[in-house]
Amino acid sequence: MISRDANYYSADSSERRIHEVLVPLIKEMKEKMYTDEFKRGETFNTEVTELEVLGAIVSKYCEWDGNRIEAVSRAAFEDSNFDPIIEY
Repeated sequence: MISRDANYYSADSSERRIHEVLVPLIKEMKEKMYTDEFKRGETFNTEVTELEVLGAIVSKYCEWDGNRIEAVSRAAFEDSNFDPIIEY
């Protein structure tokens, strides 16, 4: 789960705006995407579930096109300066 409060970021930063928009969207979609049974389980309120929801949002935004999803993933890796090929 996103642990930082939106106020952690500068008032006019892109990071803050992303946080303000995505966190509520992830929470809303999490409620819509999962069954009541899953919501009662231990894993519903975990970071893993929220990341899965974010992945589903990206997939739907990209209209389930693998090449588009890959481009988004590559951009995210680049933005975080993460090279998945290099072992750390």
